Amino acid sequence: MTRRRSEPPAVAVGVDGRVYLSVFELDGVETLENATLAVGSRGTFFIGVAITAAERRRLLRSIRSASREAAAFIAGGRRWR
Repeated sequence: MTRRRSEPPAVAVGVDGRVYLSVFELDGVETLENATLAVGSRGTFFIGVAITAAERRRLLRSIRSASREAAAFIAGGRRWR
């Protein structure tokens, strides 16, 4: 059984390893308009949308496939002695 969250997650991790803090964790940010003012031009920011369970499963299959392919290229380039 899937548990429903009443609040969005406070952090997100990008595929590049960057960790993002939700702008809604910042003081005084309750709307997207406030978020743009709070973030301004400081650093990198990320705005995302939640995906469905079916989309999540499809995404994970694609990520597994892509990571296997990338690992195969790296492994294929190694010379065992």
